[in-house]
Amino acid sequence: MFSMIYATLEDKPHFCNEWENLPESEYESKIRDKRCYVIRFDEKPIGYMRYNLQFDFVPFLTSFYIDDSHQGKGLGKKAIQQWEDEMRSLGFTVSAAKS
Repeated sequence: MFSMIYATLEDKPHFCNEWENLPESEYESKIRDKRCYVIRFDEKPIGYMRYNLQFDFVPFLTSFYIDDSHQGKGLGKKAIQQWEDEMRSLGFTVSAAKS
């Protein structure tokens, strides 16, 4: 079963190769600000996503990864849809970016 949850400090070892260039302070900031997610399938971590706010009001993905063995199953699409829904629930809209 698919799930996507906020990452914790304990999740870093699962993705150390992908996050090796991310300074520890930045990783901790992503965790604190809830801008980093772990994507799971059957309770096992299979991917992650991180985002920033451009101009302080436009959310954009800075990193997105799904393990090769889980690609092509629609899990990335589910993750993006869940993230977009969350961004909308936080008040980020396309019209806000145009103002």
